[in-house]
Amino acid sequence: MPSPNSYSTGSVFTVKPKWSQPVRLHEVEAGAGDAPAHEPWFHLAVVQFEDDGRATNPAQTQDAIDLIRSARNAFPDGAVVVVFIHGWHHNAAWNRSPSTPATDFDGDEHFHAFRLVLESLAIREMERRDHRRVVGILLGWNGIPATGVGRALSGVPVVTHTSFGTRYAVAERIGAEAAFQDTLRRLITTTKEPLPGGSGRESPLIMIGHSMGALMLESGLLALLKDQTRPLISQALSSGAVQLKSSQGLVSFPNLILALNSAADSRIAKEIVQVFEWHKLEKVASADDISFSPPIIMSVTATDDTDTRDMWRLAQGLYAPWRRTDGHDDALITHDFLLTAPNSICRKQPDVRDFGQNWHCLRRPSPLSTASPAIPIDLPTAERKGVDDAFVPHARYTITPRVPTRDAKLMWVFQVPPAIMKNHNDVFNDQARSLILGLIQISGAVASIAEDWAHSFEPE
Repeated sequence: MPSPNSYSTGSVFTVKPKWSQPVRLHEVEAGAGDAPAHEPWFHLAVVQFEDDGRATNPAQTQDAIDLIRSARNAFPDGAVVVVFIHGWHHNAAWNRSPSTPATDFDGDEHFHAFRLVLESLAIREMERRDHRRVVGILLGWNGIPATGVGRALSGVPVVTHTSFGTRYAVAERIGAEAAFQDTLRRLITTTKEPLPGGSGRESPLIMIGHSMGALMLESGLLALLKDQTRPLISQALSSGAVQLKSSQGLVSFPNLILALNSAADSRIAKEIVQVFEWHKLEKVASADDISFSPPIIMSVTATDDTDTRDMWRLAQGLYAPWRRTDGHDDALITHDFLLTAPNSICRKQPDVRDFGQNWHCLRRPSPLSTASPAIPIDLPTAERKGVDDAFVPHARYTITPRVPTRDAKLMWVFQVPPAIMKNHNDVFNDQARSLILGLIQISGAVASIAEDWAHSFEPE
């Protein structure tokens, strides 16, 4: 029987969430079959890398590129593309069970949670009149040692931390290799390139890295940004309420780079921001009476993430006293994430199909028109038990800038309390997944979770 890590027979799949049963199911089919216009199915491709940085199978990258192109061409409004790079202690294991309860781990825990994020986005797209395909791309690597003693000890409490240093070196190596960087470049350009005969409209691109996956994402992007022979930031043909500008006019780039409990040296993030500033990038969002400057990058870290605070510094050896990760470097932190109302009322929109999904409420910024406003968001405090469970309690948190409100920041960095993320690996619980959707809205990456960007921000 082949390993669930093996994709030798194919790396592209269609996932069909089913709500007609007492238990919500995920049905899986090989390939990118045609999805019905009014069902929240999504497509998924896996691209894997070996410890030495090589692509496990270069055809996987081409298959992912073909999937994005076909999905963008399928609907007039294109596709929503989400790339995820998992971290330490995780891999690309997926049993691909033909039908399994959506709440059951069918392989690696974080890969499973990524599929739940894609499902949530697909459901939210159903709220739009002209919804788009949702395409997920998992960039997988051996966050767990594939063989040897490290593999045997990976499940042993405390002892498992001995693999931090070796896996960190592997993540650094992969992020520095041409195979990984070329994959990032091709995913970006394929999502953002004009479609033949199309309107010139780009597709939203969200790139998420957790832990050492964030290290790979940040370091790989920095290398691409510094390559002046093949510019990664390119001119754009059209834009909407959210615009990214340089000194040369409208430009294209991933809509949101999201680092969760990043294990990247904060110097990488600082250098990325310097490159952005060299390009004179400015991101602005304006519609109706709301206007502010969303970020290009967000780095979100749990206050109790001791792995990126303590284990990371231990792995740096003699350099530890002077080094920090993104979320633990006070010089980088731009915002506070504060509980401002333990009980808030957040109701599902009355004209939205109810699949028994959780929902959140992104509230109007304060002030309404300034570069860096405070933005409240109501997050569920429990998972819904189904369609009949309509009154899930919510708590309000406010993302509050530490900088003057007139100052725009291309990178937002903040910590979140244990109620949102308890530790290094707890980045995809119910509250955290809802927060991720809210951050995607704030960035303007998926302006159409509501019908237009301004209506993403709900009144009281």
